[in-house]
Amino acid sequence: MRAYHKSISIFLTLCFIPSFVHGSVVVTEIMYNPEGNDEGREWVEILNTGSESINLSSGWKFYENGKNHLLSITQGDGSVLAGAYAIIADKPEIFLSEWPSFSGILFDSSFSLVNSESSVGLLLDGALVGEVSYSSESGGAGDGASLQLVSGVLIAASPTPGVAYEAGGATATYTDDTETDSASYENNAPSSDAGWVPDTNDISVSSGLDRRAIVGADIAFRASARGTAGVPLSRADYIWNFGDGTIAKGEHVLHAYRYPGVYAVFVSVQSGKYSATDRITVTAEPADIVISRVETGADSLIELENRSSRELDISFWQLSDGRSLFPLPEHTVLFSGKKIIFPYSVTGLFFINPSDAALMYPNGSLAVSYALPAPPPAPYVPREPYAVDAVHADTAPITGAAVFRHPEISEDEGYDTEAPAFAGDALTGAAVTAVEAGSVGGGALFLFGMLAVALAGAFGAVLSRKHGENEGDRYTIIDETTDHGGPSV
Repeated sequence: MRAYHKSISIFLTLCFIPSFVHGSVVVTEIMYNPEGNDEGREWVEILNTGSESINLSSGWKFYENGKNHLLSITQGDGSVLAGAYAIIADKPEIFLSEWPSFSGILFDSSFSLVNSESSVGLLLDGALVGEVSYSSESGGAGDGASLQLVSGVLIAASPTPGVAYEAGGATATYTDDTETDSASYENNAPSSDAGWVPDTNDISVSSGLDRRAIVGADIAFRASARGTAGVPLSRADYIWNFGDGTIAKGEHVLHAYRYPGVYAVFVSVQSGKYSATDRITVTAEPADIVISRVETGADSLIELENRSSRELDISFWQLSDGRSLFPLPEHTVLFSGKKIIFPYSVTGLFFINPSDAALMYPNGSLAVSYALPAPPPAPYVPREPYAVDAVHADTAPITGAAVFRHPEISEDEGYDTEAPAFAGDALTGAAVTAVEAGSVGGGALFLFGMLAVALAGAFGAVLSRKHGENEGDRYTIIDETTDHGGPSV
């Protein structure tokens, strides 16, 4: 057994001599090609294998593919205790969003890892420390796994940022060997991990908090299973029941609800003979979001408006101009009743026709298309007033009073020789005036005026005759005789 320790110690001495000269730091895990989009999601894990703490925020740099990058502390105080882990992330905010339970030391360093093969490590005073070379042939090539250093060899496994790799009870333990003055690897693993179960009495699983979702949009579900000691389980089976008749398998899954409703979501995890279940509630609501404005040409832009009563997370939704897509970055939030403008200078989308604008769900299906606004109503233009139709008696003004005078009675005889004019007289006068003046042209109007004159004349004749009969009652007939006593001729 002692010979075994010596051989392992010699191997690690050859590989990691710099790490013990400038500080016992080893790269133990590499997430070089995450599943899906790589941008901002790459990270490496380091371990302080020494007996003293190391302040990595002073003089240390991150090295990858022949380039070095500054380190800045994001979480913690920058001092990595002996036997403790730390994470160096390209985008710490994205790392924390994907691993919300991580509470260890976190460094920020701007880098982009090669997806084929490369090497990573740390630099101190120009000396390379703890360098590890990796290759996509080892695994972890976009399948969700990371590469973890086990017995000096990188293997593909489920990511365990900030904790020791655990599989079949094997743990990497670095101790000081006085005979070799180097590090030794102690293998505590059984001969086979078949039928492996956690070395705890029970396990637990968490699927997060209750949440709201938008109908038609993918929702990311993440589960985390741990033993009673709080150590993540790297080998476990996850089964999701989304409450709408569909299920999925995996630690991290996506699901979209087709209809509004309140759904009970269960995740069950099983590891060996142990199992656990967690439940959350998801409320799926229709998205009341519209494309409120589109500008074309050199000033191209698209404006989104949230007309719902709550804010909407539209992370990873996609804007389209009919030819190209622009994915919205993570944590893009549209507040209730507010608008966001996305100009060409940001999206690169060039709109030729406003009707080409569209908002797509993260899975590429159509969420909202642009509806051209209705044209504004034509402005009111008052019409020219029509000429007054003098034919109608009720609209033809009568200036002065018309007087009827008896032709054979003088004013000296004491009788009232003036009487109001008949209505027919006024109507006749108005009709004649209208026809003569030609206030409204046309043969039809002429015929109508003649008919009115005829009717008025007939009506006046009847009234005049009746009036004449009444006037006759006011006279006395005197019988005159001739000299011969007979009536006069």
